[in-house]
Amino acid sequence: MNAAWVSDLGWTLIHFLWQGSAIAAVYSIARIFSKNPEARYFVACAALSLMVAAPVATFLRMTPSTPTTAVRYTAPAVHSEWSTTPAAPREASASLPAAVMLWIVMLWIAGAGAFFLRLLLESIFASRLKSALAYPVPPERQLRFRELAARIGISRRIGFLASTRVEVPCVVGCLRPVILLPIGMLAGIPTDQVEALLSHELAHIRRHDYLVNLLQRLAEAILFYHPAVWWVSSEIRREREHCCDDVAVSATGDAILYAEALAGLEVSRAAWAQTALAATDGSLSNRIARLLGIAPPRATPAGLPAVGLAAAMLLVIGCALLAQQTGPKPAFEAASITLTPPEYVGFQSYAKGDRYTALTATVRDLVAFAYGVLNFQISGGPGWASTTHYNISAKMDAPGAPDKPKLMLQTLLADRFGLRFHRLTRNHSGYALVVDRNGPKLTESTNPGPGLGLGRGHLNGRGANMHLLTRELSSQLETPIADRTKLTALYDFTLTWTPDTQLDDGSAPSLSTALREQLGLRLEPVKNVPVESFVIDSVHQPSPN
Repeated sequence: MNAAWVSDLGWTLIHFLWQGSAIAAVYSIARIFSKNPEARYFVACAALSLMVAAPVATFLRMTPSTPTTAVRYTAPAVHSEWSTTPAAPREASASLPAAVMLWIVMLWIAGAGAFFLRLLLESIFASRLKSALAYPVPPERQLRFRELAARIGISRRIGFLASTRVEVPCVVGCLRPVILLPIGMLAGIPTDQVEALLSHELAHIRRHDYLVNLLQRLAEAILFYHPAVWWVSSEIRREREHCCDDVAVSATGDAILYAEALAGLEVSRAAWAQTALAATDGSLSNRIARLLGIAPPRATPAGLPAVGLAAAMLLVIGCALLAQQTGPKPAFEAASITLTPPEYVGFQSYAKGDRYTALTATVRDLVAFAYGVLNFQISGGPGWASTTHYNISAKMDAPGAPDKPKLMLQTLLADRFGLRFHRLTRNHSGYALVVDRNGPKLTESTNPGPGLGLGRGHLNGRGANMHLLTRELSSQLETPIADRTKLTALYDFTLTWTPDTQLDDGSAPSLSTALREQLGLRLEPVKNVPVESFVIDSVHQPSPN
């Protein structure tokens, strides 16, 4: 999986923990002011719609809008004699390791896939109910049922079938709805009670509840990990049944008759497919009490456990992030920062033993080295950040990995220069490195590494891959380059060109000519290459030594 895509999706899933909880909290307040089932149903549907829209908006905001062929570009690091390492690591911030993000995304995919599979199987089962052991009801009953449908306000044709596989009346289908009745219901229950129950199912059809229920199930599958989603969804089902009960009472004109019909049903819910809509969905006792005007017993609001569990999940993740963010950052034991004499030019940065030295360095030079970005990727900050030069001499606690000075320099920039920044992805025009029409002129290496040997106008590859070459070409040209060679092996090669010019001067070819003649590769101009930009929000002159 693409690491940036995994990170964006993982953070989207994490952000939805507080987003879903906030939406549920607002909904719980709004439903108090909703005086009838229709209003509460509308508010609950709006809340669930916002829950679906929130992660979509978050993901789109975090992901750059680019063509599908674009390649996310990561700038190279500043190189030493041989370059085999990727860009400098980011500073420790509110983030989770890539492996944790991958696990979060994989678990979400597995969970959502399981719920989608369940929904598919239930839909197949519900659709087969219309043909398996289902028979047309007698013609005289068909006529009365169609008159009842017209009285409720339904003009389209509806099927009425008696089935041996259902125990309660239910609606199956959206485009061609069918009402299934238990095979013994027509003979065992008085006609007026049958019509009362049938009015409830007809109300589902008039309100297009089957479609809404299907969309509900899709939302539950996508956002299955958030308890507030299940709570709001259950509230939608409860208010939906209340709305249909009101339609049934209005059609029959007798609330007691309809309540007796509900009470007379012997329900077995466990074996019922949730994609079908039945008259017994929701709390049957509460619905009967509501129809008869009996106040239900007071109980703890159903939404509190859901919101509480979501808040607990968010608290655990927040504590993990805080612990990582507040952990000790790599820092120099001591560092001296002085202004560079005006006669000195040329930025240098190197580590030797336990000493780190930067000479003739601007703030932008230090940022480029510490964070592994190129100059064209850096924006913002005062003018002096590009013109004032410093010498830095620092002591490390002990010699370490090549990335160690970069991490320590990140801390020094934050503490001594007050550097504050943010990252964003912008589209840039650039190049794509592709294989020339005559094919590559590269020799596959038998040994990995050491990578690229660097010199002015010279690259010496030993066990180098195309990603490493592409990063170095980006550094030479100061422009983003995407690797589209589709070459995945390691190669040995030598590339020599005239630096600082695109024109051949006779001593050596230009970089573009050298690529084509010596390596069988070429650069093609492309648009909309997404490049991660480093935006300086604030920075000040360094604090005294």
